[in-house]
Amino acid sequence: MLDLLGLPDSDENMMRHWSDRCSNFLFQPVAPDKEAMAKEQREILDAQQAYFMPLIEARRRAPGEDMISARHARKWPANAYPISKYLPPAT
Repeated sequence: MLDLLGLPDSDENMMRHWSDRCSNFLFQPVAPDKEAMAKEQREILDAQQAYFMPLIEARRRAPGEDMISARHARKWPANAYPISKYLPPAT
């Protein structure tokens, strides 16, 4: 997956952690601590946004041979599909 997105191998543990924690949200115990779960979800989303936003902007300016670049290689007007439309605001 890292290769497809053009991400460094050194980020594998971070990506695996995010993936594992997000999948765990689907399989919570019978009575999960909803406040703790919501806090962790927000922290992960904020961390992902902080990681991916600069990367996406860099790939828009200088595309590579990866899926992120391919997604943004289309010739759309600059603000036709702002990335902020798809991400929750950072806290």
